[in-house]
Amino acid sequence: MEVARFQGLSIKIHPTLLLVLLAYAALGELAQAFLVFSLVIGHELAHLLTAKAYGFRVIGLELFPFGGAAYCEDLFEGRKVEESIMALAGPVFNLTLLFAAQALRWEGYWTGELSEAFIQFNFWLAVFNLLPVLPLDGGRVVRALLSDAFGFVQTTKTLARGGQFIGGL
Repeated sequence: MEVARFQGLSIKIHPTLLLVLLAYAALGELAQAFLVFSLVIGHELAHLLTAKAYGFRVIGLELFPFGGAAYCEDLFEGRKVEESIMALAGPVFNLTLLFAAQALRWEGYWTGELSEAFIQFNFWLAVFNLLPVLPLDGGRVVRALLSDAFGFVQTTKTLARGGQFIGGL
């Protein structure tokens, strides 16, 4: 279901996410869940705004219980540098927030559990998304690097199987 629009981008929430949020609420962790999903929205918007800057037609993003997905209409095949930069925009967003928050902590401007959670969530969002499997950001970068040597389709299939393996774990 669409919940908002931002600069012409559709922001949707998958219905199963609402069930997860109810579970977090029952456990008394709703504020933490909102923090995580706010960071996921920022991560996905970084991808989409970078794609838009490169002239790709962007549609929007959708939040799922275990992450999000950014959607563009244009195909990336053959635009390896742009795809890599778009893929890295999300983790760079999280790392930028992480380092900014850590600087505020070092200077004593932001302390406490929220600042620590903010740093940890950004760290894990960046690290997880940089795993070299599809559909994660690291997999998109690896595909751009290896598609000339092994072919776009074969590289995509191999990295997607890696993603399935990681998902199974």
